[in-house]
Amino acid sequence: MRFDNQVALVTGAASGIGRALVQQFAAEGAAVVAVDIVEAALHQVVAELQSQGGQATGCVANISSDEDVERMLGIATSTYGRLDILCNNVFCPGHQNSSAQAGQYPLGNGWQNAAGNHPFGGNGRGA
Repeated sequence: MRFDNQVALVTGAASGIGRALVQQFAAEGAAVVAVDIVEAALHQVVAELQSQGGQATGCVANISSDEDVERMLGIATSTYGRLDILCNNVFCPGHQNSSAQAGQYPLGNGWQNAAGNHPFGGNGRGA
């Protein structure tokens, strides 16, 4: 399979595109760390993946929190030993204006600091 022996972390994993992403990664052999702020829906997705034979771990987190970002990356590396694929599938707005530009709402330093200092390396600018 295309993602055998790889670890994927997907934010916004409890619904929509994020849910489809974790389902596809798992179907193609990846171990998945599913991240979302909606706990009940996240647990449902993780349970479905596991019942289908997939390796899946859930992490309730808010990516606008530096501490949550550090924790979810730590879960990936402590559970599976590394992180190969990072899919940031959420928008972190400060308000509900759908026409707003994403750059107007800083994520904080968690993504850059965690990625730059974590064993999997990277520069925190995306995969």
